[in-house]
Amino acid sequence: MKFIPLREAKAKLSEVIRDTEKQDIIITCWGKPKVLMQKLGEEDIEDYVISHSRKIRESIAEAWEAYKRGEIISLDEIIKSKKKIEKV
Repeated sequence: MKFIPLREAKAKLSEVIRDTEKQDIIITCWGKPKVLMQKLGEEDIEDYVISHSRKIRESIAEAWEAYKRGEIISLDEIIKSKKKIEKV
């Protein structure tokens, strides 16, 4: 983990981004941590979107509850639900 002041991060942004391949970077402002920069891969972005999208989480929760009740969700319903989420 590396701490970098905001002024330095702005001046060396490309270098800072490359450094995230090796370690997490914390950008500070007036000596206080403000931003965490981490390497982000394709799977990471999917996890991030799922965990930060209220509609996706609700859709998963609804499907899980239906599954526990023994209900079957058709592929057509899943596709319709996906199209609604993509419009958001």
